[in-house]
Amino acid sequence: MLLADTEFVTWVDSDGFFTGNVSEKLVPLSPGEIHIRMRGEAENALAFASHRFGGDGRAIPAEVLEAWRKDVPGAGEAAPGIPRCCSDCLLSLHRSHRSLLEAWRDQMARVLPSGNVGVVDRRLPFYHQLDESVLNSLLCFLPGAPRVSDEYRLDREPEALFVHFVCHPKPWVGWTPSSLPKFGRYLDVVDYAVEAGLELPGPLPFSLRRENRAWCSLLAGPVLYRHKFKRLLRRMKTQGSGR
Repeated sequence: MLLADTEFVTWVDSDGFFTGNVSEKLVPLSPGEIHIRMRGEAENALAFASHRFGGDGRAIPAEVLEAWRKDVPGAGEAAPGIPRCCSDCLLSLHRSHRSLLEAWRDQMARVLPSGNVGVVDRRLPFYHQLDESVLNSLLCFLPGAPRVSDEYRLDREPEALFVHFVCHPKPWVGWTPSSLPKFGRYLDVVDYAVEAGLELPGPLPFSLRRENRAWCSLLAGPVLYRHKFKRLLRRMKTQGSGR
């Protein structure tokens, strides 16, 4: 994002897609905002469900806020800028807030270990969501941070959605019961890429061929349980090697 030389800069996670032209809805409504989705109370509680902090998690736990305040340079005694965490799978901001991106980069280097395990690392009590936790700490306490937009505009209209495949496996590995309803929409994107002659990373996998929809639907349950079983085996192996 720091390499962009445009009026607005946007980050979008690669494991998702847009259902239509979102050009009018992507960037914030004003330069003083960051367009990002704030989690609802129930979703925020899920993010902190397995942690040791008190409360119901529907707001950012006080113990987490205290740690963030100590870590963010210049935080002072101001109230947190957001009541709940935001999802950094999609964010867009004006170039006048480049300082937030620089602070994000620097803060990750300071507080995250070099050996983290990916998207979530439960060993880190205050930064278990890694880059996302760091961004939220800055939206809470960084002086001059942009204001989080009052509304997220990419989850309302069927023709202007950002669909994020948050669960595993991803559709290019296999469809699951939760992702299967998006089969047609996602294959529209695949068809467009093929017809436009765009360079693809390799041959289309079985799950991204429209003629295989019936098979993908039939296999959705087994694909999900196979993934869960393999993850369980990995966890057991890791725990066994740690003894």
